[in-house]
Formats: sequence, C-alpha cells, structure tokens
Amino acid sequence: MDKIEFVKNGDYYIPNFSLPENKPIGKYGRIFLKYIKEKRSCFYRSLILNGTPNEHLHNVDALARRKVSRLINLFEADAPDKAINQMTWVGYMNNAKSQVEEIVLSKILN
Repeated sequence: MDKIEFVKNGDYYIPNFSLPENKPIGKYGRIFLKYIKEKRSCFYRSLILNGTPNEHLHNVDALARRKVSRLINLFEADAPDKAINQMTWVGYMNNAKSQVEEIVLSKILN
C-alpha cells in the first residue's frame, strides 16, 4: 500500500494528492453516460469506484467520432456534385450523417 503524504497548512495536516486530469467528453460520450446510468448501473458504479468514468467516456467518444468520420467519408464518395446541386448535396449529407450516427450509436450502446 502506498504511503499518504501530508502537507502542513497552518495548524492542520492535509493529504497531498491531486485529482486526475479531466479529458473532454463530447456528444457520444454524454449519450453513452446517460445509457450506462439508466441501463447498466452496475457498470457505471464500477467506473465510479475505479475512478475512471471520465477517461472511459472520453475513449468511447473518441472511438465514436473516428467511426462517424470514416463512415461519412465512405458516404461522401457517392454524394452528388456539390458545385452543381448544392441543396441535393446538403440533403444527401444530412441523411448520411443521421444514418451513420444511428449505426455508430447502435454499436456503442450494445
């Protein structure tokens, strides 16, 4: 077991420790957090007890973003010409993004 170091602050001794670095959690990490709180509470509690929920949610978010980006690039290859049909291109890309997000979220939430 590691020894705890104390720092004297006035008349009191305070444990000398620091909190882990918080990594940013994006859209997919927040969706996953809501899911595990509601559907997988034991897993959520184990993350809290281990002290790693932020790191795990950051990793889930990063993985989801990479998958979304890769799938959007695949859809973009078949997109209509943006210079000629801008509105058709926008509709196609919006549809592609919603399909990709649905696919990625269904994989992450299982």
